Amino acid sequence: MPPKKILGLQKGEVHKEKFDDDSDRFREARGYMVVLGCNLLSCCSLVLYLFGVIDAAGELQCEAIFLIIKGVIEVLTGKFGWALLLHHTAMIGGFLLNQHASMQCWSFITVHQQFVHFPFAIRAAWRLTLPAMGYIKHELSWRRRGLANLFWLTWMFSCGYRTLLITLYSAICLCGPILGFQWQATVGILMALILASLDRNWTKAMWPTKPWPDRRHNAYFHSGTRITFCLGMTFAILALLSDVFPDVLPLWARIVYPGPFHRSTPQCLIETRTLSEAV
Repeated sequence: MPPKKILGLQKGEVHKEKFDDDSDRFREARGYMVVLGCNLLSCCSLVLYLFGVIDAAGELQCEAIFLIIKGVIEVLTGKFGWALLLHHTAMIGGFLLNQHASMQCWSFITVHQQFVHFPFAIRAAWRLTLPAMGYIKHELSWRRRGLANLFWLTWMFSCGYRTLLITLYSAICLCGPILGFQWQATVGILMALILASLDRNWTKAMWPTKPWPDRRHNAYFHSGTRITFCLGMTFAILALLSDVFPDVLPLWARIVYPGPFHRSTPQCLIETRTLSEAV
């Protein structure tokens, strides 16, 4: 019986354990390589953004281009379907919406949601180490375990960080006088609910079904994933305070992204209002 699906997601990941021939195995590996390559491209643009080489709008333009390239490859390899069409259309639409002038102070939040591509790239690399692929023979190889551990640390950190970040910014705009009411906040709350649901279901789908033979590793895994989730939430809180309420934090605790494009959200909103009033 195939695994149940929740919101179109399988409740448990299914990996092929046997292939008909080498061409079948190569076809599966090629699909994982496409996913790995597209996520690595996104990671490169995110690094450029973090170092101030491109701004938020530029990063999202890169993401839209990468998604189109991924879609073309999926069509050519026969992996494209209605589900992917809806996903890619919605994502590209969101990226283009963030190019509008009314989103210039908020597009950085959409960029930060793309940090999930770092763990996704690691996950794609891990799939290539499945014993059935023939590259790594042993299920408990140190390479597989290392990639699995690194994935779960980065994934849980991302889950704790990205949903809380968009929730905090949206809540401040809806409830507080600091930034003033912004219509984008209502969209942000809706997106936070969707992301929280997706992250929860993705986590349940990818969560290991077999305990590690080493009980100590099992304990490290369960404690480590929960600790990194809490660290992600802590990072989101520090990022918000550093941006909106920097005076409440000591200098060493503030999170400031380098580059000529960086400016605080309050500063961006003030400049935007001043320009609109002048016009």
